[in-house]
Amino acid sequence: MKTGILLSQFSQVKDVSAVKLLPRIYSVKDRYNPDNSFASGMVVVGLKTRFKFYMQPIKPHKDKSLLYLTILLLSLASDIESNPGPDFPCGTCGAEVLDSDPAVECDKCGLWFHIQCQNLEHSWYQDLIHTDASFAWTCTVCDNSNHSITSSILSISSTNSFSALSHENTPLNQKSETQNPHIKRFASKLKFLLVNCQSIVKKKHEFHNLLSDQNPDIVAGTESWLTADHYSSEIFPESLGYTVFRRDRKSGKGGGVFILVKNNLIPSVQPNLNTNCEILWIKLEITGSKPIYISSFYKPHELDIDSIYELEKSLLLAQKLKGQKIILGDFNLPKLSWDTENNPILQAGYNHAVYDKFLDILSDFNLTQMVNEYTREGNILDLLLLSNPTLVQSVNIISGISDHDIVSASISARPTSLKQKPRFWEWFVAYRSPSDIKKHHPDFLTMELCCFACTFLTFLHDAVFIYTASVVVAHSGMKWWALPPAVGLTVVMLDLPYDILGIKNLFWTWHDTDPNIYDRHYWVPWTSYYFHATFACGFTAVFHLSHKIFAPDKETYQYAGVCRETLCMLLAAMFGFPLGVIQFVFIYHPLHDTYGIHTEVCVMLLVVVFGLIVWMGDRNGHRAETFKRRWFLDEIMTEVILHYTFFLYLVFTSKPENNVVTGLHEPNYDEAVFDFHCVDEKPAPGSHWYTICGTPYQNHMEYIVVVCAVCLLGLVWCLTNLRSTGLPGHKHHRGPHIKHD
Repeated sequence: MKTGILLSQFSQVKDVSAVKLLPRIYSVKDRYNPDNSFASGMVVVGLKTRFKFYMQPIKPHKDKSLLYLTILLLSLASDIESNPGPDFPCGTCGAEVLDSDPAVECDKCGLWFHIQCQNLEHSWYQDLIHTDASFAWTCTVCDNSNHSITSSILSISSTNSFSALSHENTPLNQKSETQNPHIKRFASKLKFLLVNCQSIVKKKHEFHNLLSDQNPDIVAGTESWLTADHYSSEIFPESLGYTVFRRDRKSGKGGGVFILVKNNLIPSVQPNLNTNCEILWIKLEITGSKPIYISSFYKPHELDIDSIYELEKSLLLAQKLKGQKIILGDFNLPKLSWDTENNPILQAGYNHAVYDKFLDILSDFNLTQMVNEYTREGNILDLLLLSNPTLVQSVNIISGISDHDIVSASISARPTSLKQKPRFWEWFVAYRSPSDIKKHHPDFLTMELCCFACTFLTFLHDAVFIYTASVVVAHSGMKWWALPPAVGLTVVMLDLPYDILGIKNLFWTWHDTDPNIYDRHYWVPWTSYYFHATFACGFTAVFHLSHKIFAPDKETYQYAGVCRETLCMLLAAMFGFPLGVIQFVFIYHPLHDTYGIHTEVCVMLLVVVFGLIVWMGDRNGHRAETFKRRWFLDEIMTEVILHYTFFLYLVFTSKPENNVVTGLHEPNYDEAVFDFHCVDEKPAPGSHWYTICGTPYQNHMEYIVVVCAVCLLGLVWCLTNLRSTGLPGHKHHRGPHIKHD
C-alpha cells in the first residue's frame, strides 16, 4: 500500500535544496521557473516508504475544478497509487522490493536492496527512520560507498493551505514498527582472529588449542617466523580443518604472515595484490554478493615507512577489485590510539611521516579502524581495517600466545560454503563454474565445447575416436582382417594432437612414477599411442568377429536387430581389453622390460606391423562396388574437420603459462611441463590435492610444425577414405558402379 500526500501551490517555494536530501530524485529541472521556483500548478503525489517523489505537471484551467477535486481525492486515498511505476527488483537477490521490506537505495546506480542482502543490521535501519542516525554501506553492484542519513522528507516550507503530515502520525511510521518481523539478525557471520605468533613453530600446541577453543572461521597471523624448510602440513595439520595460505619472509629471521580459512569456505589466494612488504591477500566468496578481500599485514618497526608505502601500493591494486576489503595486521604504531568512536588520536606533540602517511591511507581508501583496546603493553598495535565498518558486529581482545593479545572480531557476512558431504553422484561428476574455468583455464573450456560438438556429430557415442575411426576405415574397401589394425592407426592419428596439446595445456597430467609411462615425447608417454592402437584394434576385431558369428546374414556394418547388436557390443567391451593386453605381451614387454629397449622403438615397431597389414589388406581389397566420390559434408566428415581444426587453432593461440589448475595430483610430483609460479609455495610432501601452473612453450614453432603435420596427415587420410566408397552392405545412389576385373 502506498501512502498518498498532496502538496500544491508550490509557486512560493524558493529553496529546492531540501529535495536533494532524498536518496534519489527524478530530474525536474525542466519544470522550474528561471527564478528557481516550482511552476504554478505542480502537484507532488505518491510519497512512498522508499522516499521517492513522483511529480506530474498539471496545467491549470479555470473550468476544471472537478479535475482538481478528483486528483485531490485520489491522492488522499491510501489504497491507490497515483503513479505506480515499474517493479523494484533487489540488486542482489532479484526479488521485488516491496514497501513492507526494509530496503536501501544506492545513490550511484539507483538499485534497491533488501537490508539483509546488503548485510545491514535491522536495528540500524530502524534508527535511520526514527532518529538522526547515519551509517555507511557499499553497493554490491557498483561498489559505491553510500552514506545514508535521515532526511526530513516533509520539511519543505510552504504557504499552501495544506499542512504537512507529522512524522509521528504518518502511516509510514506505523508500518516501520512492524516491518518484516521474521528477519534473522545475521545468523550468518564470520569470526576472525588476528594472532601475533612470534614463532608459530615454538607455540604450535598453544595455537592448536586456541583454534579448538575459539573455532574461528578465519585466522590472520603475523610474525610466523616460518621459512621454506617448514611444511604447512607440519604446523597446520589437516585435522585442524583449515586451508593454509602463507607468505614467509624470504631473507633474514622473523616476520612472515599467514591466513587460515575453514575448509568449508571458498578462498583463493591473490598474489597480484602482494607488494614488496609483508602482506598476503586472499579472496573469500560471499553468497549473493561481491567477494571479500582479506589481508594479513605486518610492519616490523614503528618508523618503517617503506612498508606503509608498499601497503598503499597494494591497496591501490585492491581498489580496482569490486568487493569489501578487510586488513588485519600488526602495524607497530604505538603513538596512535583510538577512541570509542574509532577516531584516531595521535600522541600530543608527536609528529612523524609514517603516522601522517598511515592516516592519509585511511582517509584516501575510506578505511575505518575498529580496535580501541590495548593489544600490547598499553598500546594498540594490532589493527582491524575495513572499507565498510557497518559489517562489524563485535570486536574483543583475548589473551594471546605471545606478548601481543589477540583481536577477535565478528563480521556480518554469508560466505559461500562447500558441501561437507558430497552427494552420491558427485563422487563421479561435480559442477565447476564455467566462469571459473574461463578465467583460469580457458583453453580447456574451449576443448570441452569442441568435444561436445564432436560427440553430438558421432551420434552421442562415448568412444568418439573409435567410432569415427571405424566409419573412416569402413569406407576404404580393404579386407576385413585389415580393418582392426587400420582402426588402431586411425585412432592414433586422431589422438596425437589431442595428447600433445592436452598435456601441455594441463588438461591432465601423467605421473612418471609408473615405469610403463616413463618414456615421454612432448611429455606424452609413448605407451599412450601404443595403448590407443592396440585397444582400438582389439575392440574392433572382437566386434567384427562376433558380428560374423551371431549375424552371418548381415554385413558387418548392417543393423542386425537390438538383441544381436547388444550382444556384439557386450562381447567387444568384455574381450577387446584382454586382446589389447595380449598385444602388449608379445611386443612391448619383452623388448622394453627384458632388453631395456626404449618405448619409442616398441611403438614404431607396432606401427610398422599394423601398417604392413593395412597395406596388404588395402592392396587386395574387394571393390566390386565403388561409388562416385562424394563432395558433400556428412556428420563424420564434419566431426573430423572440426577435430583437427580445433587443434590447429589451439597450437597457434594457446598460452600454457596462463593456465592455473587445482586438482588431484601425484604426491611429490614435479616436471617441467608445469611449475608453481602462480602460488606462494610448493605443496607439502605427500600432498594429493594442490595447484599447478602451466609453463610456456620452449620452442613454439616446433609444436606448430608437428601438430600441423599430424593434422594434415589425419585430414588427408580420413577425408580420402570417407569420400571414396559407401559402407559395405548399404545401398547408395552416389553415382554409377565401377566394376574391377
